Amino acid sequence: MVGKNRINELIEKLKSRDPDVRNSSALELREIGDNSAVEPLLVEIFNPDNTNNRSTLVYALESLDCSRYFWEIFQLALSTKADVQMSALAILFEQEFWIFQEEELIRAKEFLSEHRDTIEIELYDDLLNLINDFYD
Repeated sequence: MVGKNRINELIEKLKSRDPDVRNSSALELREIGDNSAVEPLLVEIFNPDNTNNRSTLVYALESLDCSRYFWEIFQLALSTKADVQMSALAILFEQEFWIFQEEELIRAKEFLSEHRDTIEIELYDDLLNLINDFYD
């Protein structure tokens, strides 16, 4: 069992400017599976400085409970980077999500519509069905 000190140390290393340090920490956090890493990973994923180096960070989320972060994961599913998109899609289709407000689904539908011309029709349909399933 990994102690909280080690987890906190790894979370702190996610802030490193060195992508190798961030990636190594993210992979170790993935292996540990401590859900306290979800928010810090998301912060670094959406940090504009990390735009070109976030694939491993998103991959690390796959083994963690992202059930409260539908909107964040949904945005990543429409990434132009295939590896980011694939990890986000794996999370969306393998985990169950808590939707607290209908506005979150409306926002996701609008975001999807904005990207309709930039993604494959099968992906568009799959994501639209995912959103609609929350209404059932």
